[in-house]
Amino acid sequence: MKTFIEKFVSSESVKKEVGEVANFKKWLENFDLQNVPQEALDELVELIGAAEERSKIALIDLMRLLF
Repeated sequence: MKTFIEKFVSSESVKKEVGEVANFKKWLENFDLQNVPQEALDELVELIGAAEERSKIALIDLMRLLF
């Protein structure tokens, strides 16, 4: 899941639609499910809104894991 999300977050479509999600990328390096900064969660919500198909499913699954 992590690798799939990393590829999606680094894609050109995300950069065009959401912009740079630096906080989320920084958190994704450690992938610490217990300690997620609020800024990274806010960017995750933006990413879910921009995602489609498998990417959206993966991001929603991540959100479920976090909550």
